[in-house]
Amino acid sequence: MKEDEKPHFKTILADFADWSTLSGLKHIISCTKHIFRLAWTAIFILLCALFGFFLYLSISNYFSYPSEFATQIVFEEPIFPRVSLCNLNAFKYASMSTEPSFAVLYAMQESYRQIKQGKTVTADPFGFQAMDRFEMYKNAKLAHMILSQQIPESSREMLAYEYTDIITECTFMGATCTSADFTSFFHPEFGRCFTFNSNRSVTRVGAMTQLRLLLTANAYDSRGLNWANLPSTERLGFKVVVHTPTDTAFFLHPVIKQPLE
Repeated sequence: MKEDEKPHFKTILADFADWSTLSGLKHIISCTKHIFRLAWTAIFILLCALFGFFLYLSISNYFSYPSEFATQIVFEEPIFPRVSLCNLNAFKYASMSTEPSFAVLYAMQESYRQIKQGKTVTADPFGFQAMDRFEMYKNAKLAHMILSQQIPESSREMLAYEYTDIITECTFMGATCTSADFTSFFHPEFGRCFTFNSNRSVTRVGAMTQLRLLLTANAYDSRGLNWANLPSTERLGFKVVVHTPTDTAFFLHPVIKQPLE
């Protein structure tokens, strides 16, 4: 080939078909029989059409921004929560004077009661007479919590409220519950408290799986005197907290209360 001569188009196409990886193109160029050339041409066109079709599908699918969500609903049987309750009155005041372990706490409560009623006391170790009513009540509560923790546990148990004193009725999931379903603990302000421990899972909510309690707060002792409650207990009722089995009861507000007159 002379330097000024350019390669023929068929030569370029044949050369390209020889090293190209396009399916069937080499056979179209190199076939000597027209029928085979037509067959390979048809195959080549079909493959190009398929390529164009799948390319279109891929591009369309990309720009449609498809998303796949796998939703799995897991039903777990929840554990019934714990219910802790305390009487707002920590001890039975009518019997406190006969217990030597309660001597200091009883003296404080008596001093508070008399000064609250406007009486003058000769001995006022807690300084109630120099306080206004709100400050006196706040300090009486604080003194009660400090002094009650200094009383031996065996003595506290004697004047603390029993299960039957405050829980009149109890049903859970339609069955009667007993003291065995409760555990008790001591609270410095409210004395003996009780926690309902079902340790059971519930499958549904409603009246059939609820806990029902009838609580009784005795404002008077067996003689009908209003000495069953401590003088520093100015509300009649209970503190009730619903919490998880792993949490400790944290008392904030009484669920029911009534002023003592």
